Amino acid sequence: MPVAGADQVIGDRAYGDTAHQVAAIAAAVAAGLEAGGVLPVIKHMPGHGRATADSHRDLPIVTADRRTLEATDFAAFVPLAAAPFGMTAHVVFTALDPGLPATTSSIMIGQVIRGFIGFSGALMSDDVSMGALSGSIGERVRQSLAAGCDLILHCNGEFTEMQEVAAGGFQMNHSIYSADRTTHLKIVVVALVAGIMVAGFGIAARSSSEDYTQTARVLKAGKPVAITSSDTSTVR
Repeated sequence: MPVAGADQVIGDRAYGDTAHQVAAIAAAVAAGLEAGGVLPVIKHMPGHGRATADSHRDLPIVTADRRTLEATDFAAFVPLAAAPFGMTAHVVFTALDPGLPATTSSIMIGQVIRGFIGFSGALMSDDVSMGALSGSIGERVRQSLAAGCDLILHCNGEFTEMQEVAAGGFQMNHSIYSADRTTHLKIVVVALVAGIMVAGFGIAARSSSEDYTQTARVLKAGKPVAITSSDTSTVR
């Protein structure tokens, strides 16, 4: 939900200027996608419209107070809490966690995305190769998973980085996954095995049935998953 003075990285990608309008149109789009066999991804949680910078290049800092955020930015996602997939924002919200962007903040994911918003689906990071995040690619992966992300998105197609993503994910101990978080991933297993497309990135369209089966095994084991894509245009 854009606000005056914010960076234009979201711009006309926003569905409206009020929480009610954004939620209503997003719900209609999600329903249409699901009717066509595509699983929608709700993004960027818990909000990106107030971003002061383009997170593809820099780390945005949002200084709005918590009450304002809960009445506007965060509120837009509440009616969409039952969606199958969500994506985090590489944005710092100083009123809640002044040190970390939502993607790597257990406070933002636990208290806001899972708490206030009540999101119950599988939560993926935004692209971990973006300029907003710091540290090595492996560190970004481990921090995102530790904070509460279920899946890691990597989109620039750089093979050495893809190797780091995979290594960083599988270094994480599967004990970080509670029964609830493993349950969140069951829909991912169903989607991949069935070959259903996921809106926002094209893993299903570009993967073989063997890829689906292997990913399903990993998810069923309750382990972190890294999804890579060479098509950055579909994951803006």
